Amino acid sequence: MVTATVQAQQATGVEAHEPGPLGLDRCPDRLEADQQPLPGIGHARRVRSDERQLGATRKRLAQAHSGMDPEGLRGERDLAHLLDLPGLGRKCGGALQELGTIAGSGRQLKTRDQYTDDHGHAERMFARAQDGLTSTAVAVSVAVVRSRRMAPPNPVDLASQGVRTLKAFSRRIPVGGGVLAPSLEDAVTGRNVMITGASSGIGKAAALRIGKAGGIVLLVARSQDQLEEVKREIEELDGIAYVHRCDLTNLDDIDRMAGQVLEQHEAVDILVNNAGKSIRRSINRAYDRFHDYQRTMQLNYFAPVKLILALLPMMREQQSGHIINISTIGLQMNTPRFSAYVASKAALDAFSRSVGPEVIGDGVHITTVYMPLVRTPMIAPTKIYDRFPTLSPEEAADLITEAIRKRPKRIATTLGSIGQLSYAIAPGAQDLVVNRAYQLFPEGDGDKKERIEDPTPEQRAFARATRGVHW
Repeated sequence: MVTATVQAQQATGVEAHEPGPLGLDRCPDRLEADQQPLPGIGHARRVRSDERQLGATRKRLAQAHSGMDPEGLRGERDLAHLLDLPGLGRKCGGALQELGTIAGSGRQLKTRDQYTDDHGHAERMFARAQDGLTSTAVAVSVAVVRSRRMAPPNPVDLASQGVRTLKAFSRRIPVGGGVLAPSLEDAVTGRNVMITGASSGIGKAAALRIGKAGGIVLLVARSQDQLEEVKREIEELDGIAYVHRCDLTNLDDIDRMAGQVLEQHEAVDILVNNAGKSIRRSINRAYDRFHDYQRTMQLNYFAPVKLILALLPMMREQQSGHIINISTIGLQMNTPRFSAYVASKAALDAFSRSVGPEVIGDGVHITTVYMPLVRTPMIAPTKIYDRFPTLSPEEAADLITEAIRKRPKRIATTLGSIGQLSYAIAPGAQDLVVNRAYQLFPEGDGDKKERIEDPTPEQRAFARATRGVHW
């Protein structure tokens, strides 16, 4: 019946891209059934958006048809499952095999411009199904919906999901998590790990550590020469690294770089959003400097979000992925003089907390590292920090590797957690303490010729008591 229908359509010359009631050609992400009656099934039925299996199957077929997903095609696999449904193979086997053939013919498609006569049959079949002339194919869709609604939960799936959840929680146990979690070598070997801001500081230290452990490091920053040097150092450690130069303040350049990465490496397994920009300036000096806030948001928020949006679909597709966002302890301590910097990091933190519950079911984890003060080129202009106790880039890299191993929701210092708790309990009292720090430490103009006086005993004591906080 299906073949006869297709031949009839060939004779009538129906256009392959002509939209029909099922909406398959309108947009792969908006697949829906029309309410108009179709032949062979009585009154038509609207397929609701929550029918995930049906939507996924039809989307795969549409993508195969349009050439949008030639490598990751799963339509044939889904259809094979459908053939195992009780009674459905006998009633609709012919139509399923026909649709499977269509999905297979789409495997070689690249773009619409490369359609050939060999795939005309597939296009016409889809067009005919859209126009309601292939009622058997529509009946398949309705039967799938019914079978999915009535099918009991698979005990094997429930057990595997429970084991995965137990393993994830076991890694987060404060004392035993480090033992139960895999080693860094097991966590990164053979996996693509992208690190932004990898040319120096924390990013470079983390890249060297991950490359030595066996990870395939994708180095991202603006400086080609510095990235090549980091790559050389990783290769001296018998590691593997690739350079992907990108100006993260340019959203178009992020699109270009992400596209090249996916084409060359297929997927990014672990993304470390480390690149950032910090500005230390009191609000009374920022009244006419709105551009400070724009610049920090561009690099600290919009750039990582843009990169996440580009790489996240493939992570969800492969049911595995890890995104690590490098934030700041200032977000927990509400440090003064950093309103632009802290606000940009808070935006990324809120984004991650909102997206996390959506993607955890697809095996994608999001971790936020509330990084304390680290001696990197970013803090070099602030000369007062020359006398502050800070972490080394290698110590900061330890926090990142811990995040990779355990995949927790957050990593923070004890002081940062206390600051966050104290603000939740007594925000007014914390404001008074932080105001004392604001009064205690000078503004600083970033002048390299400015003479830095020796700290007073009170300044020294306060800095030591709040080690890692950038006042």
